[in-house]
Amino acid sequence: MHSWSEGAWEKVMELTTDAYMTIPEIHGVFVDSILTDEADNLMFGSFWGRDTAIREFQGRLTLGLSEGGMTSFNVQGDDYQNQLRKVFTRIGNIETLEQMTGRVHTDILGELVHCWLYQRDIIKPDMANHRALLISMDDESLNLWNLVKTICPVPLLDHWENQLIPELYNSGMIKNLNGINQTGKQIVIDEDQMALIVKNGCQDGSLTVHHDNNSL
Repeated sequence: MHSWSEGAWEKVMELTTDAYMTIPEIHGVFVDSILTDEADNLMFGSFWGRDTAIREFQGRLTLGLSEGGMTSFNVQGDDYQNQLRKVFTRIGNIETLEQMTGRVHTDILGELVHCWLYQRDIIKPDMANHRALLISMDDESLNLWNLVKTICPVPLLDHWENQLIPELYNSGMIKNLNGINQTGKQIVIDEDQMALIVKNGCQDGSLTVHHDNNSL
């Protein structure tokens, strides 16, 4: 295994790919994707570093400020056009964050630790509160509608998708997450509001029980 100084290792990581960003508050931790909600709370993050750097990062997330802990951090780096990208990130409630780590062996950098931090709603929707998170780097339209149907307390028909999805965005029940190198949606269904939307749609004819295959 090659022996690298901390500074040399960080320089190699910065030059390896434009995807990696840094956290100024933590030396030696790099980020390849990040997602936050509208209040800047961390929804998903993918972090890389040496074992000691990742352990320091994980430890400081659980400590109070008086103990050297962090309640927020910045993620920043240049994109392929040398434009600065920056995301301010709040930890929020650490109890709602799940962690998963893995180790990757590389010829150049030796052993790296890959750490994911994410809200548990990404893995398991909160059925009681009709809430879920969807992250994807692909076309997520089908997954979005399926997730809406899963958590919605009001029965929905498949052919209502094109009518209801825009209304869910307009009402704020679906919101885009902010981030870099990753896209995501936050879904929170208000039962009373959703029931009213469906009722009004059925009454004005925009939502029908039978699917009209000839409709555009």
